[in-house]
This record gives sequence, C-alpha cells and structure tokens, in this order.
Amino acid sequence: MSKRNINIEIHPLLSAYRNADTKKEKDKLFNEILKLCEPIIQASISKLKYKPPITREELESEAYYTLFVLLKNYKRNNNVKFTNYAMTYLEYSLIYYIKKNQNLLKVSKAQFDKNTKIKKFIDEYENKTGTLPS
Repeated sequence: MSKRNINIEIHPLLSAYRNADTKKEKDKLFNEILKLCEPIIQASISKLKYKPPITREELESEAYYTLFVLLKNYKRNNNVKFTNYAMTYLEYSLIYYIKKNQNLLKVSKAQFDKNTKIKKFIDEYENKTGTLPS
C-alpha cells in the first residue's frame, strides 16, 4: 500500500478509534490501524542497524507500542502527513530503544543478590555512622 493510500485511509480510522465507546471496538479498530501501518513499521525497522541481544520481534513489539502512543499524540495537520509523522516517530523511538538495550550488561541472579546485599550494607553503615565505608 502506498503512503498516499495510508494517509487517505488512516484519518477515518483514527476518528473512529478515538470515538469508540467499548474496548472491543477500540481493539478491532486498533488492529485495522496496525494492518494499515504494517508497511510503515517494517520500513522503519529495515532502516535500522541492530545486533543481538535485540531481535526483530522485539523491535516489532516496540513499534506496536510506539504506534499506540503515536495514535494518541497525532493531530491532523495540513503541514504534516500521518505517514511522515509516523515514520519519524517510529524511527526515533526504535533508535532510542536500541541504544537503551543494545549494550545492556546481563547480570546473573546471584550477582544481583550480592549487589543488593552490598548496597543494603552501605546504606545501613552510612545511616549508622554518617560516613561511607572505606
């Protein structure tokens, strides 16, 4: 589907989505919007460079969430077409997600517990003596 077609079809769906009374109706309309925006999501993801531990499925999931937020924030404006707004919003959101998660250090449960005990000890020592342990 072309960007022009998406821009034409999205506005009635957005209006219906925003005015929907029931959760079931909102879910149905959101799924229709997702189908319509799928090419935008896939195009945004394909422009990005990412490596493990991030997967395409994670990026798709983040894009769906971002689309949900985007639908709440988007206001029809003559200067900004929905597809341009959506692609820009999605790309920046996904880049932020990648930067935030790409270099995460995985910590084992045992190490996490040990770090928690150390932090607790430091806090208790500081409260008791007013100084940090050396």
